[in-house]
Amino acid sequence: MNNNARKRVTVFDFLLIGFLIALTVGFVYFEGKTADGDLEVVVKKNSQVVLTETLKYVSEKKEICIDEDLDLILCLESDGVSVTGSNCPDKVCVNTGKITKPGQTIVCLPAHVSIELRGQDIEADVVVG
Repeated sequence: MNNNARKRVTVFDFLLIGFLIALTVGFVYFEGKTADGDLEVVVKKNSQVVLTETLKYVSEKKEICIDEDLDLILCLESDGVSVTGSNCPDKVCVNTGKITKPGQTIVCLPAHVSIELRGQDIEADVVVG
């Protein structure tokens, strides 16, 4: 056996590489698309709904104080929701970042606040029955 034999790149190799690139671009492009559902933010404090707003009607960045004691500041934008400020000790709610897809949530346990995005295009992990 000759160790100096060169391995050649074939047309099949180029086709496979092109297919993988096209597949990757497709996943990246379609990942953030929603079918027909409008995103709605639902904010609960102590299990009571304190704010419900449809994000498509938010024309510019809007900041709302949800909890006076911890200065929990919620930032609404047309494409998502984030917590921009809080005086809670662990700041998990701030570090969560912006949520942009239905089903995602932000929770601040010290303030007893949960922020959820709702919409039409939540995909089921499993269908039984």
